[in-house]
Amino acid sequence: MTFKVSDGEINIRNAKKVYSDGVKSLVKNKSCEIDLTAVEQLDTAGVSVLIALWQYGLKNSVECHFKASQQVEAALRVYNIELP
Repeated sequence: MTFKVSDGEINIRNAKKVYSDGVKSLVKNKSCEIDLTAVEQLDTAGVSVLIALWQYGLKNSVECHFKASQQVEAALRVYNIELP
């Protein structure tokens, strides 16, 4: 199963919706690819959403794999975060 974030950004304005949509995808599956290739901007709320989705997967035995754009990878490097 793939959960694709089609918005160009994950920020304080859409973080709750992205998290909610992501959890809906995780609930239905034992593994999920979270596709962030369309995301060009990520603020601290967006980083928190990605970590929260990863933690949700860990707690509920859902294997998560993140496919990130270069912009997302660069934002995560600032925080020294490496997602699976």
